[in-house]
Amino acid sequence: MRTLTALPPSSHGKERAMHKRRRFKQTTSFEKRLSEFTSGERAKADSMPESMDKYELLKKLKQAETAANIDVWASAGLPPGRPRSGRVHER
Repeated sequence: MRTLTALPPSSHGKERAMHKRRRFKQTTSFEKRLSEFTSGERAKADSMPESMDKYELLKKLKQAETAANIDVWASAGLPPGRPRSGRVHER
């Protein structure tokens, strides 16, 4: 049976410092940036022939639209699964 041992120290002999994150203030809202992205990319996708590139672009557009929907849902202050209008969906 083998015994577990710790790894030796790195060959560098120095601990690496954490990198400082580059932060900056957004000048436009998340909703506006998503809207601009989707409108521009939608026009580009409409003019493209059927291809994997078009498929990937449409996939990114769907993700951006989902992000916008989640942002609206999260900012509305509603509990999960509640319709925005207050109506209960019938099954």
